[in-house]
Amino acid sequence: MFIQFLIRKKRFLLYILFLPIFYLANPNHLHAETPGEMVEQAQEHYANGDYHAAIELWDGLKTLGFVNANLFYNIGNAYWNLGQGGQARRYFLKATRWQPRDSDIRANLSFVEDQLKLNGSQAELNNVITKIPWWYLSLSFSESLAFSLFFITLFLILRGILQLKKKKFLKISSFVILGFFVFSCSQLMYRGFQRYRLDEAVVINASALLLQAPVKGSKKGELLPEGSQVRIQRAEGEFALVKTGDGDKGWVLKEQLGEI
Repeated sequence: MFIQFLIRKKRFLLYILFLPIFYLANPNHLHAETPGEMVEQAQEHYANGDYHAAIELWDGLKTLGFVNANLFYNIGNAYWNLGQGGQARRYFLKATRWQPRDSDIRANLSFVEDQLKLNGSQAELNNVITKIPWWYLSLSFSESLAFSLFFITLFLILRGILQLKKKKFLKISSFVILGFFVFSCSQLMYRGFQRYRLDEAVVINASALLLQAPVKGSKKGELLPEGSQVRIQRAEGEFALVKTGDGDKGWVLKEQLGEI
């Protein structure tokens, strides 16, 4: 299988136009490069194979408020080129939360998961549900917002017309449109919640060992391979209690995990 791990330049210009707002609002960056220069430098470092420098600049853009699917996609590609499959999967998963139907992101995520040789429960939480390709019906946050506004406007117009003309087909149409509005709103709430939830993580080390207690040297349990997805239950010191896709629970060092 051939797959291209290339950085994305599409729509960068549009975002760069708005980045000075975030740049000026953050006094910690008054003596740093401008956002536009950071984007150009990151692309140059990536092209030259200096992936660490590219990641550092893209991380800097995140602190300025520049967060979108393309940014996470680029970081994922850089980590893959560094041989860090867990980090690559982590950022491709982040990217899917912004653009769930993007074919490039989906292809790279699938490729990385194949290379990491993750089984179903390691790759996905709630595996029975996620076997169904719901993402075909998924909308991004901006799409959900746009559709919600469109359908509620159309619904209100039809309801207004119904006050003047009592037509059965208009009444049926208004309820159909209301159904689409509810669907769009549910997607909007789901995407908004999913973007900022911090209880899901990926193993970013070569492996992570589940321990029965939050103490080094505790009795050992399951070995989680790199890239495994877990749900964080709670944190205690330098450890986190996690639940795997199989339902197993145990303690893992927090430094071995990367939140999605």
